[in-house]
Amino acid sequence: MKLIHTSDWHLGKSLEGHSRLPEQRMFIDEFIEIVEEENPDMVLVAGDIFDSGNPSAAAEELYYDCMKRLSEDGKRLIAVVAGNHDSPERLAAPDCFMKEHGVLVISYPKQLIAKGKIGNHEAIEVREGFVRLTVNGEKVNLTAIPFPSERRLNELFEKGDSEESIRDSYSERVGKLFSAGGDIAFECGWNIALGHFFTLGGETTDSERPIQIGGGYSVSLDSIPDFMDYVALGHLHRPQRIKPNVVYSGSPLQYSKSEIGYSKAVFSVELEKGKQPEIREIYLKQSKPLEVWSVSGVGEAMRKLEENRGLSAWVYIDIETDRIIPMEEIREMKSIRPDILAITPIIEGHDEKEHDESLKMEERGIKELFTEFYENRNGMPPRTELVELLGEILGESEWEAADETDKA
Repeated sequence: MKLIHTSDWHLGKSLEGHSRLPEQRMFIDEFIEIVEEENPDMVLVAGDIFDSGNPSAAAEELYYDCMKRLSEDGKRLIAVVAGNHDSPERLAAPDCFMKEHGVLVISYPKQLIAKGKIGNHEAIEVREGFVRLTVNGEKVNLTAIPFPSERRLNELFEKGDSEESIRDSYSERVGKLFSAGGDIAFECGWNIALGHFFTLGGETTDSERPIQIGGGYSVSLDSIPDFMDYVALGHLHRPQRIKPNVVYSGSPLQYSKSEIGYSKAVFSVELEKGKQPEIREIYLKQSKPLEVWSVSGVGEAMRKLEENRGLSAWVYIDIETDRIIPMEEIREMKSIRPDILAITPIIEGHDEKEHDESLKMEERGIKELFTEFYENRNGMPPRTELVELLGEILGESEWEAADETDKA
């Protein structure tokens, strides 16, 4: 059995107001080429397909086009789980259409999948959060653990529980989900898990939205049963193996400064009974990587910008200076290179971070700021109706202006 494992695409994501969709389209093309060359039996997508629960039409179009091309009209099975950035309802909406094309989408924990055809493949036995499949003549026992929303977490845990009891309860519950098909696992077939959550011991970056409270909503490796042949995880953006068969594939693009300095990849996995999985990283191109330039003074920054006009990169500029940099000079630098993400003055004795954050606030739209505030406060994106209501309160002209700022 051969698998390709990927996650955390974050389609539609912007970085400091700049859209990453052109790079994401290039990744999708590259990914499809990799899948065609590797010719796996299954493709596993471990959540955070979109960056928002209310993705743009362009982001959704890219996703659906990718699924159609990957599955080859149902010849190849694609399994997808929802991540903490995704809207479970939105992912689940086109379920019948997706199944016809060989795409199995699991949006909710303990979701009961209908028996029947999934493209050229078939779901022959189902339980809550578990499906037994026939894939190219082989049996696959798939345990699916999409990320539970904040509302579902509140249903699981009563208020007032200690962090330790929350963690134990969460890990125990996830362990039960893993064991949903445990009795079948010992009969025959490949035991594969596909999930989106944080495991204790995983290495984070700055761009993952926190889904744990002081480690509370995290999973102990002891909760993952030994009978699993491969566990494909999403959420952490750095590719990493937690155990020989428990793997985070990481994001395909750099989404924060903390992701500079290591390669992005998808994973090719070959399973053979009685052996450890043969796992190979397939490294991805970065068509427009993130860079940090450290310079002494605005003059040196201007010279470096001129010298690198043709460079394809998103740039953070740290400028050592003895003064606050006026907006006129910032605009001049950005006129030379529009894809500057941030200009940070490093002033001895001053709080450069505070100054940098104030500049970012000026350059961002109301809609983006509200969405970020809501997500930080509640751990999930605002509902579409709430965003629309805010637009009505602000008035059409001001909201449209905010939208234009978001797209800049």
